[in-house]
Amino acid sequence: MATARRPTSDSKNNDAQPSAVNVYAKSLLGVLLLLAIGCGGLSDEPEAGQTAKWIFEQGGMIAIFDSDREYKEVAKLPEGDFAIENVDLSSAKCGDDDLKNLAALKNVKSLILYRVPITDAGLDHLLGLKTLTELELSHSKITDAGLVKLQALTNLKKLHVRSTVVTKEGIDAFKQAVDGCEVFYR
Repeated sequence: MATARRPTSDSKNNDAQPSAVNVYAKSLLGVLLLLAIGCGGLSDEPEAGQTAKWIFEQGGMIAIFDSDREYKEVAKLPEGDFAIENVDLSSAKCGDDDLKNLAALKNVKSLILYRVPITDAGLDHLLGLKTLTELELSHSKITDAGLVKLQALTNLKKLHVRSTVVTKEGIDAFKQAVDGCEVFYR
């Protein structure tokens, strides 16, 4: 059996393993860098259970981080705190004021409000969802004024506004304000 050769200080072997101090220093530097750029990572949402219950009552479903399944009922949720990653409220009969129930979601990436009868006024409740990367608002009552509000969601990568009353001019202004967001309409 071959034994691993320990590099010496005068070794010219480039495959030498880094010392524990170097590994620790690089790890610490990485964590500090993530915190400095605002990517402090995922935090559990103590209110997520209540929010999930409300979503289920509307006929919706959720996905949570570190899980590959969708949840449609409270009894199936994991014990303890968890973070909601995706929310699907397609065809839910909730209105503008009901969206305040989603405001506590600190980690949500995707929100589907397909065929939900909301207006520009309801979008005010979503403006704190800074981690949102995809928002589906097709078949809602969103206008260009709503697109102006959504410009605050600078992490959006996909926005779906098919079958709404938004105009090409509103879409163009939104795309200019939220760089890199793909908009699906008409």
